[in-house]
Amino acid sequence: MLALFMYPVSGILKLWHSLVHSVVPENAAWLISLVLLVLTVRGLIAPLNWMSVLAGRRAALMRPEKLELDERKKQASSVAEMKELLKEEQALTKKYNYNPLVGCLPSLIMIPAFLGLYRVILGMAQPQAKDHIGLLNHHDVEAFRATELSNIPLPAYVSMPADTANYLGVTGDDVRSFITPLLIAALVCTVLNMIISQARTYSTLQYDQGVTRRMFYFMIVMTALIPFMLWSAAMTGPVPVAVILYWFCSNLFTLLQTIVFEFILRKRYPLTDAVHDLRRRSRAAFKENKRQAKPSKAEKDAERDRKRTQAKLQGEARKELMAEKRAQKAAAESGSATGSTPAPESTDTASADSIPTDPTATGPDAADTAPTDPAPSSPAAANADAADTTPTDPPQFNSADPSANSSEQTGRHHLRDD
Repeated sequence: MLALFMYPVSGILKLWHSLVHSVVPENAAWLISLVLLVLTVRGLIAPLNWMSVLAGRRAALMRPEKLELDERKKQASSVAEMKELLKEEQALTKKYNYNPLVGCLPSLIMIPAFLGLYRVILGMAQPQAKDHIGLLNHHDVEAFRATELSNIPLPAYVSMPADTANYLGVTGDDVRSFITPLLIAALVCTVLNMIISQARTYSTLQYDQGVTRRMFYFMIVMTALIPFMLWSAAMTGPVPVAVILYWFCSNLFTLLQTIVFEFILRKRYPLTDAVHDLRRRSRAAFKENKRQAKPSKAEKDAERDRKRTQAKLQGEARKELMAEKRAQKAAAESGSATGSTPAPESTDTASADSIPTDPTATGPDAADTAPTDPAPSSPAAANADAADTTPTDPPQFNSADPSANSSEQTGRHHLRDD
C-alpha cells in the first residue's frame, strides 16, 4: 500500500536530479535534490496545513455564539423550535465560513505524502534495500547511495553492523559525530514548533471539556518525550544519515511555516474578547466542578434522558430541513423548466396584448376585440375583478364635438349594412 505513495515522491526526486545534475556534480546533485524534494512536497502540502489551521481558528472565533446556541437547544421543547435553532446554527457557520470537514481532510492527504517521502528516503539510504524504488531505477539508487556529505555516506547510520561499516568505509563513531549537530537542530525545531502549537491551543482551550483538556495535557507530555524518542531512534536504530538530513530540513520548514501561520492568524484573525472570556469562564467552571460532589445516579439518568430527547428533536428537525431543501430544489428545477417552455396562460396573455386596438373604437367591434374574463365566483370577486380590469386611460371621445362620435358610429353601421 505504501508503495503507491512512493511513486509520485520518487518521480519528483528524479525530476529535480535531472534538472540539478546538469549544473552541479553528481555527488552534490543528489544532496540538493533531496533538499528540493522536501521543500517541494512540504510546499505542496502547505496550503492544506493552512486550511486546517484556519478551520481551527474559525471554530474558536464562533465558539462563544455556538455554545449559546447549544444552551438554547437544551431548552427547546418542540421540533419547530429546534428547527429554527438549527437554521440559526447554519447561518452562524455560513457567517464564519466554517466547514468542519476542512480541518480533517488535509490530514488525510498529508499523511500519505509524509509516508511516501519517508519511505523513499529510507529505502534509498539502506544498503540492504531493493534496488528499484518507485520510479528510480538501479542506477539512480546506486548513485544516491554513493553520495557523501562531509565524507559520510548517506546510507550510513550509528548502530550499523561491522560488515556494513566496512562496506561503506566509515565507522559508527564518525557517523555519530557528524549527525549530532543536525539531530540537535532538528529536535530544537520540533520542540519549538510543538510549543507554538500548544500555545495556540491553550489560548482557546475549553477546560470544562474532558476530551479537549486531556488531549492538551497529552501533547504537553509528548513535547517533552519526543526529543528523547527521536534521539534514541537516531543513536540506536537503523536511521541513515539521509533520514537525519530529512528530519532537519522538514522540521526547519515546519517551524518557519508555523511562525508564518501564527503571524497571519494574529494579524488577520485575532481572537476576540469573547473567546478569551470563554476560556477563563471554562477554567473557573472546571475548578468549581472539581470541588462539587459527583452527580447521583438519578441526576445522571435525567441528564441522559434529556440528551436523548434533544437528539431526537434534532433528528426530526434535520429531516424536516432536508425535506424543505429537496422541495425547494424541485421547485427551482420545475421553475427553470417552465421558463424554457412558456405556459398556455402566458401565451394567451401575450397574444391578447399584441392585438392592436383602435382607442376610439366603440360598439360591436370593440366588444369583439376585447378579451373576456371568466365570471367571478362571488360579488366580492366581481368587484375585485372590476377594479383590476378597469383601464387606466378613459375612452378617448371627442368631448369638444359629441356629434362627431355619434356620426362616426353611424358611418360604421352604414358600412356594415352595405
